[in-house]
Amino acid sequence: MDGGPVFQLSYRASRDDYVRGFLARFDRCGVRTRSRIEGGIFLALGLLTMGLNLQSLGTVDEVGPLPWLLSGFMLLYGLLRWTMWDRRWTIGRSFRVNAALLDVELHESLDDREVVTRGPGQENRLAWSQFTAVIECDDLLVLCLGDGKKGGQWTTPKRGLADPDQWPDLVAFARERVPSEYFRSRR
Repeated sequence: MDGGPVFQLSYRASRDDYVRGFLARFDRCGVRTRSRIEGGIFLALGLLTMGLNLQSLGTVDEVGPLPWLLSGFMLLYGLLRWTMWDRRWTIGRSFRVNAALLDVELHESLDDREVVTRGPGQENRLAWSQFTAVIECDDLLVLCLGDGKKGGQWTTPKRGLADPDQWPDLVAFARERVPSEYFRSRR
């Protein structure tokens, strides 16, 4: 260690931090915007075809069941994409797989060389070179591993610091070590 600053964090991991970290990563990659646009298009098409189906009722050109199924599917799919329910389901599934690892007391240390996370029976060491982006939320710091959409993440909350006034210093410290990309999330 070159004698630089060392940040010590200690906190109990929570599902909320995990989910917010995922959603912040999705925001960084533009997933939310794409989901909203795609959902809006499918909702509009579903409403349009539903309107055409309703107009055909009682006429000679009455449509069969297939257009009704198609417009119902487009409405449902558009609603799922608009609300990002499919993404939230993926996050929930990931949380259920890792739930035993997340409901524990964690102790983390960030220094010039690496990020060290210690929990019951485990120790993870990640070099700064493994991180590809820094995402800052109001009270959460997310460091991305690999691709933003499919890669992993390292997440730590502000409440883990003994002195919350060190938060801007911690974010600046992470930004210095991960120069590739910085993103500010509303999460």
